[in-house]
Amino acid sequence: MFHPEKIGIWEDDGEIVGRVSLDSPWYGDVIIYFNPEYAQLCTDMLQYAERTFAGTDNNGNKYLNIFVNETDVLQDSLEANGYTKGSEGRTLTYSLSEPTQDAPIAEGFQIRSLQEVYSFKKLNDLLWKAFDYEGEPPSYDDDVYLPIKHAWLDYRHEICSVAVAPDQSYASFCGMWFDIDTKAAFIEPLATAQKYRL
Repeated sequence: MFHPEKIGIWEDDGEIVGRVSLDSPWYGDVIIYFNPEYAQLCTDMLQYAERTFAGTDNNGNKYLNIFVNETDVLQDSLEANGYTKGSEGRTLTYSLSEPTQDAPIAEGFQIRSLQEVYSFKKLNDLLWKAFDYEGEPPSYDDDVYLPIKHAWLDYRHEICSVAVAPDQSYASFCGMWFDIDTKAAFIEPLATAQKYRL
C-alpha cells in the first residue's frame, strides 16, 4: 500500500516466500512476512528493511520498528541482531463479525464521510493541532518534513470520516486505509481537537 515501488519480495521458483513493506505511510514502521520454511531469509530481509525503510527521529537518529507475533520465528532473529521489545499492543484488532452498537453523538455534532465535507484547511488545522505541533499549520507549499503532512496524504475520502462540530470545524478525524487484496483495514490516524477531548 505504501511506497509499493520499494516493497521487498523474495521468491522461490516463482512463488513469493517473503515480503518486507511499510506498516504506514511513514518510514520507520515495517512488517516482515515470510514462509516459516524460509527462516534463513530473516537476516537478508532485515538488512533490506534497515537499508530501505529506516525512519529518522527528531535528534537525527535512525530507527526501525518491526511488528512481530509472540510466536513468530522472526523474533529470535531480531533479538540476535540487537532488537528489543517495545511497548505491547501497538497493533490492535477488533472482530466485525457481530453487529456493532450505535454510539450516541453529542447534540450539534455530525459524523460525515470526508468525501461529503472535505476541506483541506479544516483537516490540516485539526491534524496539525491534534498532534501538538508547534506554531501555525503550514500551507500546502511549505517545506515541511513529510511525516507531519498528515492532511496532505492521498486519503480515500469515501472511507474516512470526520466529526463536524456545531461551528462547522472538524472536531475529530478517523482515517482509514484498506488493502483490497488482503481485505485488511487500518484505522489511522485517529485525532481529536483538544477542546473536544474528555
